[in-house]
Parts: sequence; C-alpha cells; structure tokens
Amino acid sequence: LPPLPHMPTHACLTAALLCSRRQPQLRGSDDPPSGELGCLQKSPTDAGAAADAQGSPLTLQILSGATGDQIASLRCEPDDSVGSLKARLAAQLGRPAELLALHAADEAHLLDDDNSSLAAAGLQTGNALTLVIQSAARLSALPSFCGVYRGTISDEQGGSVLELMLDSLEFSEEFVHATSIQGLFRQMEATGVDALVRGHFHWRFLSSMDRRRRRAFLNKRAREAVHGFVAEDGCVNLEGCELKQELAGMLDLGVYKLRVLSDGEARVTLEDETG
Repeated sequence: LPPLPHMPTHACLTAALLCSRRQPQLRGSDDPPSGELGCLQKSPTDAGAAADAQGSPLTLQILSGATGDQIASLRCEPDDSVGSLKARLAAQLGRPAELLALHAADEAHLLDDDNSSLAAAGLQTGNALTLVIQSAARLSALPSFCGVYRGTISDEQGGSVLELMLDSLEFSEEFVHATSIQGLFRQMEATGVDALVRGHFHWRFLSSMDRRRRRAFLNKRAREAVHGFVAEDGCVNLEGCELKQELAGMLDLGVYKLRVLSDGEARVTLEDETG
C-alpha cells in the first residue's frame, strides 16, 4: 500500500487478494516473441511400452526454435494428445506448458489444438517438430489473472487498515518504445520488454489506531492509476502514476509488485513510495 504519513520510507507491505472468478477474457496483442531455449535432456524411452492397438509408437524429433538443433527424441503413442506432449516438454524445461508452441519442422502449420491426438495432427514416426518458448513478459501470458480481487492491508504496526480492490478487466497492455520510458521502466529497455501494462487500484480507508486519521478518512475512497510491465517470471511490476482521492492526504503513489498465485489469489507488495 502507498505509505501513510507516519509510516517509514521503504516500508514493505503485502496484501493477499481473494479473487471472484469470471470467465476468461480475450486480450488483443501480438504473438509473444520467441525466447532462448537451453539444452533439454532427452526423455527416457519406455522400453516396455507395447504398440498401441491403433498403430505403432511414434518417435518424434524435437528441434530448438532458437538454434535449430535437435534437443530431444521422444517416443509417443499415436493417441497421445498434443497437450500431453507439451506437458512432457514443460516438465523437463521447467517452463509453463502454456508458453510452449510446437510447429511442424517446415513451419507449415502450428499444432495449436492441445486436445488433438498426434495421429489426428498427421504426425508420423520420424517427424521433426520445432519447439518455441514464448516470452512470459506479456499480460496475455497470465490467463489466471482473471476476475475481481479484493483484500486488506495494514502497516507493520497495525495502525491503519485499507481495503484494496482491482479488476482484471481494467488492466490492458500496449506496445511502446522502451527508450521513451523513464524511471522504473528503464528496466524494460534493459530486458527488451516492450509491452506497457496499465490499470487501476481502488482503495478504501477502513480503520486506524490514530484517532484523528480514523475520523478524517473513515470509508474515504481513492483510485490510483498504475502502469508497468510483466517480467519474465510473471511478476507484474507497477508504479502509481495518477491518484484521485476523496480527501487529500489519505495515501500517496506507490511502487508495487503484483503476483498471481497458483490458487487464483493475487499478492500485492509495496516496494517503495514515489511521491
């Protein structure tokens, strides 16, 4: 949360936000760029696997989208799904399966139906597939960030408590020239990230041990416009850029980290104050 007047500078506060889920929304954006692919350990062959009733096992060659080198030779069954093949690769790479894309070696088509069987996709033993790891530095690469999130946060001494609410529908991203960005977003230039995230935090003052602040700000509201970028690890780095509040002095602009957790909740941490 933005620091209150009596809070120490560089206070680090965290709010756990519960999510009210909605159906996933579509975000318009260009396809994420390819990432560098390191060496992938070859998957062990299941020597005891018998031929499937629908056909013999397939041996597929997996090529790196970054170098073109062969990085694995996988033995699969014809009725295995494209999604299961991605899951095997994701487990060895340590990357989310959602960021993996498989192309026919000649790039004639993308295997984009995870529910399709390998046989239905037209794959035969000896075929080569190109593996591309898409960048996680995109808001669209966070499908679990979908809903209305609400939580509370207090300073380290428990002096003041504020409610924080955010709606994923109010967050969007646009592509910009990183060289035009100042301050926090010089990190974007250093990392090559070119997608700027914009959104809003909604605040409400709930209570305070300071009687004067409680009387002045009880139930007062504020809206903080934030912008930032998504890092490769999926953390959204945000900075307050505009603040509208019912009563001046309730809070200040802040610098935050927003992380969507695997259970659908979100965690917002104040990193610093900006003004």
